[in-house]
Amino acid sequence: MKERIIDLLTNNTTLTIIEINDMLNLSTIEEYQRLQNALEELTTDGILYYSDKKKKYLLFENSHLVKAVIGPTNSEGVTVATANGEKYYILKKNLKGATYGDTVAIDVDSNSNGIVVRILKRDDSTLVGLLYEKDNKLYVKPDKSEYKDILIPSDLTKGAVAGHKVLVKPFTEGQEYVGEILKIIGHKNDVGIDILSYVYQYEFDPTFSDEVINAVENIPSEVLPEEIADRVDLRKENIFTIDGD
Repeated sequence: MKERIIDLLTNNTTLTIIEINDMLNLSTIEEYQRLQNALEELTTDGILYYSDKKKKYLLFENSHLVKAVIGPTNSEGVTVATANGEKYYILKKNLKGATYGDTVAIDVDSNSNGIVVRILKRDDSTLVGLLYEKDNKLYVKPDKSEYKDILIPSDLTKGAVAGHKVLVKPFTEGQEYVGEILKIIGHKNDVGIDILSYVYQYEFDPTFSDEVINAVENIPSEVLPEEIADRVDLRKENIFTIDGD
């Protein structure tokens, strides 16, 4: 159905959902619901653009808007980049709730300044950060400095308290940048917490399968005679290293 919708809009500048429905000869409620879902997905993917004012769809490439990804934000605003490498600047007040990594539709003026018209796709990356308290509210400060701090509702803390390093899933509620704690990694002062933070940030599995554990336990503690034949034998030499035990 998506291909048929795109073909229709290639030949027609703008169409309402009813016009698309009729031109596709859809006649049932189920088909109309499928059409709604397809249009929503195409709009989220930035292939189509929906005009709230005109209640019509058009190909995004035929609109006056630009698709871009939000970059690191400074105290005044943020630079966004398009797939073609073009860059535009957006003042903080014109972000409309968009944050780092989000794909947005922006309206650009003659000075290459932009205003976010719509957030097309939220950056759904999970993040690792430090949980802290401010004004009786809990926030996560992500280890990746390009992301802004994330408000954690009291019912989504998983029992974490200030000082914990956590894995968090950001989402939005209106203009608020909030998140849900998925896992408590440990306390910020725990030994090895820096390593574990990297493990979870880059989605490595910190556990090993039973198969791996069994294989390690069965590794011989001495070099087998048949392997010695293929090695340089330095056992009689006086050698030391700086490695620890």
